[in-house]
Amino acid sequence: MYIFFICLAALIGGYLIYWVVAGRIFGAEPDRPNPVTTMEDGVDFVAMPVWRVFLIQAIEYCRWRPRLFFRYVLHSSERGVLIPCP
Repeated sequence: MYIFFICLAALIGGYLIYWVVAGRIFGAEPDRPNPVTTMEDGVDFVAMPVWRVFLIQAIEYCRWRPRLFFRYVLHSSERGVLIPCP
């Protein structure tokens, strides 16, 4: 359980450090209009509530997680076996 909290703290700390460094390198402009407001077309650029954005990210994580941690190996008997990636 300690490892979980250490990893969670490292993830949050890395996100905050990356946020500061990327802001300094690329120069965020808070007054610049967002593309969703300037180019809204109802298909590609659609304004969404924050909770929906995080829900979509969580769904994508759950969808790709098994593919990232396991690889599908075919044996001579043509039966697929999931083996954890090193």
